[in-house]
Amino acid sequence: MLIDLSSKLENQPKFIKIGEKSFQVFDDKNNVIKAFQVLKDSEKSEIEGIDEVLEILLGKKGKKEIDALGLSISGYKVLFTGVMACVNNETYEQTEQRFQDKQK
Repeated sequence: MLIDLSSKLENQPKFIKIGEKSFQVFDDKNNVIKAFQVLKDSEKSEIEGIDEVLEILLGKKGKKEIDALGLSISGYKVLFTGVMACVNNETYEQTEQRFQDKQK
């Protein structure tokens, strides 16, 4: 018996776009595990955790370019929501709603 999973496994690169720049989201299993471990670390503030997760998922180069944009804290949270939407194969709105539901 042979079960071919090739057509079921999505291996397309994912990107977020800010203005004219696109940033690849590196959502492989190992990166996602690292990212979720960072988020569970109670020693870090929310912003420190988001910052570290973005470096894991966008890579050092992508994170450096994001930092150069000088985003506000609210903009940074929008960015994080978008990256997490890519990781979870959801729309931005679905991820935003999930985050809002968790805060209740």
